[in-house]
Amino acid sequence: MSVHSIPKLLVYHGDMLADSARIDAFGRALQQVVTLGSVVLDLGGGTGVLSALACRAGAARVYMIERGRIIGFAREFLRDNGLSERVTCVEGLSTECLLPEPVDVIVTETIGVAGFDEGILGYVIDARRRMGRPSGGGPVVIPRRLALWAAPVSDPDLHDRLVTRWARDLVGLNLRAVASRAANNIYMHRFEPDRLAAGGRELMSVDLGTVEHPFVEGTASFSFARPATIHGFAVWFEADLADGVTLSNAPDAAPAAASNFGQHWWHGFLPLTEELQVAAGEELELAVQVNDGGLWRWRGGPNGQSRFDQCTAFGAPLDSGAARRT
Repeated sequence: MSVHSIPKLLVYHGDMLADSARIDAFGRALQQVVTLGSVVLDLGGGTGVLSALACRAGAARVYMIERGRIIGFAREFLRDNGLSERVTCVEGLSTECLLPEPVDVIVTETIGVAGFDEGILGYVIDARRRMGRPSGGGPVVIPRRLALWAAPVSDPDLHDRLVTRWARDLVGLNLRAVASRAANNIYMHRFEPDRLAAGGRELMSVDLGTVEHPFVEGTASFSFARPATIHGFAVWFEADLADGVTLSNAPDAAPAAASNFGQHWWHGFLPLTEELQVAAGEELELAVQVNDGGLWRWRGGPNGQSRFDQCTAFGAPLDSGAARRT
């Protein structure tokens, strides 16, 4: 294992812990949902901070499932805070784990920069079915609703860095085969509002307490008051954690949420293979499909035309066996 793996792990989770907007929002949601005696499942618990907040809210027992190396740090953190007797750390993939009793509440922060890109739907659906208390309508899920938003992006430098430079003969070699692969991936990038060529629109919204299949899809239409050159689409999430508790990584929400917000959640970027010219007054349509977070398809064009149709299934070399999620 690389000598850099532990430092990277600590920086990543340290940034999440320093995100006061995130911690405060989940803490308020848990205070609202958890009651004295509740049994809670912390799905993909990381450092165990949500497990600790669940105990603070009154949970009798918490089961924290985590498959990453961070679980060792979580055990130490929970022990040092006197919570080892109330929080049971379960190492492994949640879909392969069994719990000794059903749970009343499921809390998870397996929310990616594009909402669904960490596979939250598949994990929550499985946990609800196999681990949730069947009576009373099933377990309460935090977040209860997850929505995906999008906006067209005008950023030639970003598009060149991610896509078009591969079409040039770099260092005297033909790398054009990579160009089409590069355009069929979802990337992480931090967008400032001035890079958005139109206002954001909601693509889809999912109730995590009732959803039965990890395949979701949605459409949106964008209006343009002036001509624009579009290089792709920024995507971000909006999560309703509980009544009156909403968390979002929208480009214009980050500065107001917390000074450290941008260190943890950036945004997703769905690039276009080629830039797209949109005239003033035209409507640009976008349709997005997501299958269990790992397979993304985005297609559309102006005024009902089909000008692009891309998919992460085409984003990896043919001999890799599967599309790559970046």
